Amino acid sequence: MKIKSVATLRKDLNPKTQEALITRDFELPLGKTFAVYGVSIWRDVLHYLIVEDDETPFWFPAELFVVEDTLLPNGMYHKYFGLQDKRGVNALWGYKEMVLDDQHYVDLIERETKAIEIFLKRKKEIDEM
Repeated sequence: MKIKSVATLRKDLNPKTQEALITRDFELPLGKTFAVYGVSIWRDVLHYLIVEDDETPFWFPAELFVVEDTLLPNGMYHKYFGLQDKRGVNALWGYKEMVLDDQHYVDLIERETKAIEIFLKRKKEIDEM
C-alpha cells in the first residue's frame, strides 16, 4: 500500500480527528509517497504506520494522505479490539507482532529497542514483496 502526503497542518483535519490527536502539526514533506506498514483505528480515527527518512516508524492520521496504491502486503494480519481497548485501539492491520502481541504496539510507540528491531525486520520483508 502506498500513500502520498497532501496535508501537514492540524487545522486541515476534521474536528473529530483534531480532538483525538496529541500532535499539533506534522513534519511531513508534501507530495512525498510512503509505504504503509500498518493501519490502525485509534480513538475512532484511521492512522497509517509509515517511516520517514530516518527509518523511525510513526502513526499518522489518514486524512493527511491520499492512497496511491490500495494493495495491502501479503501476510498482513487484522484484529478488531472493540471500543473498550485500554490503549484506545479499535482495530489493527499489520505484520504478525503488531496485531497478535498487544504490547508490541505500545512498545513501538515508546521506541523500545526490541520493538524497533522487529519492525525493521518486518519492514524489510514488506519492502521486498
